[in-house]
Amino acid sequence: MTEDAADDADFEEAELPDWFWDAIEATKPNVAALEAWLLAAPKHTVEEFGYHYETASLELAEYSSGIQIGDLSFSEDDMEDLCHWIVSQGRAYWQSVIDGERTLHEAADPAGFAANHWNSAVSDPAHRGYQSPSGIAHGVYWSRFGEYLDEVIDDPDYRPAP
Repeated sequence: MTEDAADDADFEEAELPDWFWDAIEATKPNVAALEAWLLAAPKHTVEEFGYHYETASLELAEYSSGIQIGDLSFSEDDMEDLCHWIVSQGRAYWQSVIDGERTLHEAADPAGFAANHWNSAVSDPAHRGYQSPSGIAHGVYWSRFGEYLDEVIDDPDYRPAP
């Protein structure tokens, strides 16, 4: 667990299911493959995928804390993007940051981004604008169910299946 996450008094380490990581690994590095998987998944699975993606990302750092790399300051949005990218690299990479084997500074190396980029093409034009592993569940949820995924998973009463 990162120091930032450990400092958050409300933080509780989440149980992230194997199927979540398996979906990322099986579709990496093509957003269209993840899109197809989500299009075939039941509604609750799309919800849970979005929930677990956000949970895994938030375990890495408090977005508002930012980091400084040389002369570059990471904003809250930059931190969110970095944490989402780390999750998109799969369980082993994510776990290495959680365990402190790799720092956020190391993960933020531009060479890593360039070498581990997802192909952002999607099959459904309605999903343009959601062309990332962290965003595609939101586009799929809207196009399939006509609801905003954030409104579902951000509800205080929402709980994924055990």
